[in-house]
Amino acid sequence: MMDVCRELGVERRALTKWKNHPKFTAMVNQMNREYFATYIPDVINAVKDQALAGNIRAAEMFMKWVSDFHTENPEEAGIEEATIEEVRMVIQKIKRKKV
Repeated sequence: MMDVCRELGVERRALTKWKNHPKFTAMVNQMNREYFATYIPDVINAVKDQALAGNIRAAEMFMKWVSDFHTENPEEAGIEEATIEEVRMVIQKIKRKKV
């Protein structure tokens, strides 16, 4: 925590106060989600590889993730069908982030 304080140029007391503020916490959580989102495909592939190698726990995790992505009716889940062009745009954005 002291490293964070030093990096931000604030006292520990200030950082502790900020951590208790809902908007600050939400902002930090959003930044973490954005940062770690780049690792999701690699983690899913690693779990898939472990599942295919016979790791039962990895297989359970992978199947849960796959079932979470599946829905019988996308409209019921509030998901609109994407066009091929929209999918291509998302893929290009992801590729740019990895570089």
